[in-house]
Amino acid sequence: MATKIKPKKNYWIIGAVAFVWYFVGIIVLFRENLVPEFVINEIADIQLDFIIDKPVWVIFAYGLYAIFGLLGSITLLAQRKIAYFLFLISFVASMIRLAYNVITINIIDVYGKVGVALVIVTFFVSVFLLIFSRSAKKVGILK
Repeated sequence: MATKIKPKKNYWIIGAVAFVWYFVGIIVLFRENLVPEFVINEIADIQLDFIIDKPVWVIFAYGLYAIFGLLGSITLLAQRKIAYFLFLISFVASMIRLAYNVITINIIDVYGKVGVALVIVTFFVSVFLLIFSRSAKKVGILK
């Protein structure tokens, strides 16, 4: 019988923070794309133009990022090996959206410094969770 490896406290904290991060991502996805009336009065015209003119495939990529990230965090908390694969899909989708944002728009003009910081944080969160889930899989935490 294989020995069961018990995750440390930081594993659960990282899993819970990842869940909250991607849950907020789902809220942003619905808020910006399904109910734009809420957004119209709250943002600058240049941001509104960017949101309205966004191609469908970018919205789809963001949806994949948020949904697979949320599923990845749930399966990470459930200690399932599929968490790594779900985070991998989320990471690839994030890179597609990031490439669109960096190549087609000037992020500083549209979202300001906070937007640039969010793009950087999103990248590092995606990379970190991908590496974290892979290492959890290697040491036997994920079954």
